[in-house]
Amino acid sequence: MNLVKKTVLTAVIIGLTLSCTAFGYEVQYEFSDGIAVVKNDGKFGYIKEDGTELVPCIYDYAFDFFEGMANVVKNNKCGYIDKTGNIVIPCEYDGATDFSEGAAALQKDNKWAYVDKKGNFLTQFIYDEAGFFHDGFARVKVGELFGYINLSGVEVVPCMFDEDNAYIALYNAPKNQPIDSSSVTAMASKVTVDGIEKSLDAYEIKDHNYLKLRSLATALESSDIQIQVDWDPVKESIFLTSMQAKADEITEEANVAEITESVEEVKEETSEGIVAPESLPLVVHATSCDIYYNGKPVSLAGYEINGNNYFKLRDMTELFGIEINWDEARQMVIISTK
Repeated sequence: MNLVKKTVLTAVIIGLTLSCTAFGYEVQYEFSDGIAVVKNDGKFGYIKEDGTELVPCIYDYAFDFFEGMANVVKNNKCGYIDKTGNIVIPCEYDGATDFSEGAAALQKDNKWAYVDKKGNFLTQFIYDEAGFFHDGFARVKVGELFGYINLSGVEVVPCMFDEDNAYIALYNAPKNQPIDSSSVTAMASKVTVDGIEKSLDAYEIKDHNYLKLRSLATALESSDIQIQVDWDPVKESIFLTSMQAKADEITEEANVAEITESVEEVKEETSEGIVAPESLPLVVHATSCDIYYNGKPVSLAGYEINGNNYFKLRDMTELFGIEINWDEARQMVIISTK
């Protein structure tokens, strides 16, 4: 087993916190996503929160689930299982990373390649180092030189730069590389805002929910947190403004008028020409526009889908100071602004 993998194994095992062993295992680790790693006789497996055995203790090592996939090791080889316990990628590889944005890296013969959750390879085994995906890009290394690939496995920055200049090249590279639309589906989860169910224009991409900003603004318009969304076609930038920030700048009377006008504009824009997401052929790119919140630049992971920008729900709720939870039993996203 290579040094990188050993380092990952050691870090994860040391980092896991022991919990009670009420279900009869020698060692039980904390639950993550409703599943816990357990250990018996030097082997690892998984159980559900009710103690039901998901996977028997047959693996040399077992790790927490990330994006619905868990890295397991058997006979000193790495692979992945899904949350049903089924083997998706067999334990045939020398090293493996956790999944990030729907992709992970596998090592074979001292080279790394990227794979998706179905076991389809996005690249060949050509990289000496393989990083995690962030905002649609992962840093890779060939020899002593760095580059970046996108989620389609395309090198948007070839491996011909030192570390710092590779990042600069990524910043200046075109960001509208197409993404495989087969991984994009209309969001099936229900959403409530302060206890009221809302209908949102949203997609599920790589196990994360992405919403249109104006759709979220409309859902929040009667809540304690209200957001105005504006598009500057000259700067190709999105400007987000909290109504509290506006209240600090203008008089109360003008503020009321502007909020009313802004809400009506959002209603008008989001109610005209809406087509159900699943009825359109999808053209998906990583978003390339700049975003500002109350006048300051911010970073939001997003995609441009059929000409509209969609951003990760959890990133937006963190930015706006909104509480978000997941109700597993009802398969529902719970948003609270109180």
